[in-house]
Amino acid sequence: VEGLENANAAQQVEILKLKARVKKLERLNKVKSSNLRRLKKVGTSQRIESSEDVENEDTEVQEAVEVVTTAKLITEVVTAAATQIVAASTYIPAAKPKVLKIAAAAPAVSTKRRK
Repeated sequence: VEGLENANAAQQVEILKLKARVKKLERLNKVKSSNLRRLKKVGTSQRIESSEDVENEDTEVQEAVEVVTTAKLITEVVTAAATQIVAASTYIPAAKPKVLKIAAAAPAVSTKRRK
């Protein structure tokens, strides 16, 4: 009987802890949803581009173009150097090595039995 009472008390404590956790999570979700609603309102409002924004975009585009052109130049230099290395590293044999084949003469094995 005592074991059942202890188990019942433990279950009630666990239920209370879980209820407190649920309340805490609901409060956090309520705060998050209100923040999301606020951000959505800000996002839907029209944003007027100033002249600084346009200038910043132009400089970013120019920088991107410069990066691409330098990358193309580097690629061309690397491919040119690679072709020179391949041409220089080709193997040109001066003469073919000759391997002499010497067969060792094996003594004849007799097939006759000696008495």
